[in-house]
Amino acid sequence: MEKVPRDWWVEDICELDIYLYKRVMIAVKSKGRMDGAVIGEALKTYALRWLPDSVDALVSDDHALRSKSLVETIICLLPSDKGVGCSCSFLLKLLKVSTLVGADESLREVLVNRIGLKLDEARVVDLLIPARSPQITIYDVELVQSIVNRFVMHEKSNWNSDVVQKNEKGTDKLILGHGSLLSVGRLIDGYLAEIAHDPNLNLCSFIDMSQLIPELARPIHDGLYKAIDIYLKEHPSLTKAERKRLCGLMDVKKLTMEASMDAAQNEQLPLRVVCPGRGEYLISYGLWARGGMERIRALRLLGVLRAQLSIVPGDSKSVSSRHRRHSIS
Repeated sequence: MEKVPRDWWVEDICELDIYLYKRVMIAVKSKGRMDGAVIGEALKTYALRWLPDSVDALVSDDHALRSKSLVETIICLLPSDKGVGCSCSFLLKLLKVSTLVGADESLREVLVNRIGLKLDEARVVDLLIPARSPQITIYDVELVQSIVNRFVMHEKSNWNSDVVQKNEKGTDKLILGHGSLLSVGRLIDGYLAEIAHDPNLNLCSFIDMSQLIPELARPIHDGLYKAIDIYLKEHPSLTKAERKRLCGLMDVKKLTMEASMDAAQNEQLPLRVVCPGRGEYLISYGLWARGGMERIRALRLLGVLRAQLSIVPGDSKSVSSRHRRHSIS
C-alpha cells in the first residue's frame, strides 16, 4: 500500500475563502502533527492561488483590501520555526506584497526578522521591492538595508573564536564553514549593480548599502567594482570628490586579473583609486604588490594606463623605480 503524502490536503483547501482557510490552518497547527515545511508549503500554495501576479493588479481598488487581509493572515499563520519551514523567496514575496498594500507594520517587522535569518538563500530579484511614496527611488533600498542589518546582527551573535582567526600580521582571515557570509556578500554586490541604474539613488544610499556587510563577506571586489562602474555611468554629474569617495569603496588588491585589466582601461574611474586605510595605489601597483607573474602584467598595464589615463612618462618611471626598490630581496 502506497503511503499517503503528508501534504495531500494542501491543494484541497485552496478554494476556501480566507476566513475559513484561517480556521482550518489554526486547527491543523494546533494538532502539532504537521512540521513547518508542510505548513509553509500550504501557505505558499494558497498565496500563489489568490494573490495577483502583477503589481498594478495587486494595488488596484479591486484587489488591495483583499490582498492586505490575505497577506496579513498568512503572516500570522507562519510556522513558529523561525522561518525554517518557508523559503526565503516566499518570505520576500510576502514582504513585497505587504509593503505594497500597506499591511500592518508589526507584521512586516516579523517578515524582516525571519528573512534576516536566511538571507543567504535569497536571490537578487527577490530583493527588488518597489518603493512607495514618499520615496523617490525605484526600489525600497531602506527596507533591504533593514534586512541586511538583521542578518549581520544574527551572524555576529553566532560568531566565536572559530569564525575568524588572526594571522601573524594581525589581519582577519575567513575560514571554512561560514559560506552564508560569502553568499550574502555576492548577493549585496549583485543588488548594488541593479539599484545603481536608478538615477534617483543618491551616493550616500549606495555607499551605506555597500558597507553594511563585513569585510569577510567580500574577499573579491569584482562584483563591487561592477556596481561602482554602473553607478558612475548612470550618474555622470558626480563631482570629482564624489567619484573619488565612491571608488574608495573598493580595494584594487582584491580585484581579479580580468577586473584589474578592465579597471585600468575604464575612463570612468579616477586615475588613483583610494583604498581606505591603505593610502593611494595605482591600479597597476595593486597587481605589482602581488609579486610573481603579476608584476609582468603590471608592467603591461602601465602601457595601458599611459594611453587610457594619460600617465606622464615621469610618473610611470617613478612608480617603476619604487617597484624595483621594493623587489630587492
